[in-house]
This record gives sequence, structure tokens and C-alpha cells, in this order.
Amino acid sequence: MYNMKIKEKEFQESKEFINQAINISNEIKNQAKNYNFANAIQINQLDLKIEKLDDKIENLYHAVNSNPEKSLSIPMINKDIDNLEDKVKILSDNFDHQIDRTYQMFMWVCGTLALGVLGLIITVVIAFKQK
Repeated sequence: MYNMKIKEKEFQESKEFINQAINISNEIKNQAKNYNFANAIQINQLDLKIEKLDDKIENLYHAVNSNPEKSLSIPMINKDIDNLEDKVKILSDNFDHQIDRTYQMFMWVCGTLALGVLGLIITVVIAFKQK
């Protein structure tokens, strides 16, 4: 009977050890599945990004090769726009200068007229006092 209890105890210990080994094995499998699933998702995302880049490169290649004049026209248009901006700035500066010059001339004319009117008033007052 003593041998039977020892054998039963050994059997229980072996059973617990086997259950622990099975649990550890299952945990490893689950972690491996999760790890592979996460890697698969990342790989799929990278594949999608690579496909999008390939499509964009292919579209760019077709755009340049199908009509090179069209692809070169954009930089030329940008250059023309820059030149026009420079010309508009120069014209605007000239226009501001002309406005300032006209304003100064107007002030001189107004000043001259005011002095003329003042001179007439003084002449009339002096002539009126002498009478």
C-alpha cells in the first residue's frame, strides 16, 4: 500500500508537470500567433505603401514620358509667375512714386493759390483803408 501511495503521488506530480508543460506550450503558441499576426499586419501595411508608391512612380513616369512638354511647362509657368510678380512690384513702386509726386505738386498749387488769395485780400484791405 505504501508503494501504491508513492506511485500515486508520483503520478500526480507527473500529471501536474505535464499540465504545466501543456500550459506553457499553449502560451508560447498564442504568443507566436499574436507575434506572427502583428508582423503579418505590418508586412501587409508595408506592401500597401509600396504598391501606392509604385503606382505614383508609374503615373509620374507616364506623365513625363507621354508629354514631356507638359511636365516641363509647370516650372516655366512658375518662372513666368515670379517674373510677373517682379514686374507688378516695380509698377506698384512707380505708381506710388507718381502719387507722391502728384500730391506734392497739388500742395504747391494749393499753397500758391492761398498766397495769391492772401495777397489779394491784403491789397483790397489796404485800398479800402486808403479811401
